[in-house]
Amino acid sequence: MWTPSPRWSIRPHQKDITVAYTAMHGVGAETLLGVFKKAGFAEPASVPEQHHPDPDFSTVPFPNPEEPGAMDLVQALAARTGADIAIANDPDADRCAVAVPTPAGWRILRGDEVGVLLADHLLRLGRTGTYATTVVSSQLLQSIAAAAGQPYAETLTGFKWIVRGGDETGVPLAYGYEEALGYCVAPDLVRDKTASPPRS
Repeated sequence: MWTPSPRWSIRPHQKDITVAYTAMHGVGAETLLGVFKKAGFAEPASVPEQHHPDPDFSTVPFPNPEEPGAMDLVQALAARTGADIAIANDPDADRCAVAVPTPAGWRILRGDEVGVLLADHLLRLGRTGTYATTVVSSQLLQSIAAAAGQPYAETLTGFKWIVRGGDETGVPLAYGYEEALGYCVAPDLVRDKTASPPRS
């Protein structure tokens, strides 16, 4: 029987974390702050220069958290505030990047790493169904889904394919992600990638 490691566990009763956040000149801040408040977490520190929508994206050369330098301001804020984690949305808030502190400084997690951590969280919560990713993403999701006794689907790139992962297995989709920082954590509500966190 699958017994997950507690190392990266997300425990709903642990609310005492410090978060640094950037909306990267986009529309994600209002939703993220609302979700944090509803979940009982403290309001994250937000990069003031990037908190409100700005069509000129004046502080980043290219507003995608995957681009080198795009998360510099949120990582600097995280370091100043002693944050446990740094989170960045892209401007339309359908990508979510995460950075964590290490002895060598802040490290941005790859989309495959965040994707598998979210899947692990949902499996710990008992979310059953098909777990899906794409042909260009890591194979680790297949391994942890199999270990948890859940179906797995591998699709073409793009969420128009990922959300159909359950069609391949005959079991409704529980979760899907792609390595380009997109995650589908509530396919019964939103059949697309979203930067919103998984529901308990």
